[in-house]
Amino acid sequence: MKLGWFYHSSAAQQIGAPWWAGVVMTFALFGCSLVLTACFLAWVPGRTMWFTVLGAGTLGGYLLHGFLVKGAGYADLFETYPWLSTPLGEISLTIATAAAVTLLCTPPVLRIFRWAMEPRMNWAFRSDPVKNARHRESSSMARRPEPGHEKTAAASCKDSNAATRHTDPER
Repeated sequence: MKLGWFYHSSAAQQIGAPWWAGVVMTFALFGCSLVLTACFLAWVPGRTMWFTVLGAGTLGGYLLHGFLVKGAGYADLFETYPWLSTPLGEISLTIATAAAVTLLCTPPVLRIFRWAMEPRMNWAFRSDPVKNARHRESSSMARRPEPGHEKTAAASCKDSNAATRHTDPER
């Protein structure tokens, strides 16, 4: 099977199949992915285990493993060490990669890269308007004068208008 089916990077005709095979393969691959997802979720334990911490840190493994893959590609790892393309080399590389991704899921690595993977976004979100209104209301309640010493709202508004009004001598 060609990888164009999995990556959806080619039309069915480019792969050498009739046009209707693209529609069928898209739905078939979608169904397979649903079955595989259900199988994976069936393996998730319902209780806390020794690897629960690693499961909580999978974002690190997911986001950071690409740097290892690209680094190996840029370093021409397979050309420099041709034994990695042998069956024993592929098994060794699989074990080393599993260990590297496991390390990327550990809390120390997550703490180091938290600035990039989970940045603080307080600056991007507005504060809650209801909370702000309650805060203003509670702070205005604390500044209210005692009974008998306060002016009514209409009287204070009238006084402020009289003080700021310009008189026109022609009127």
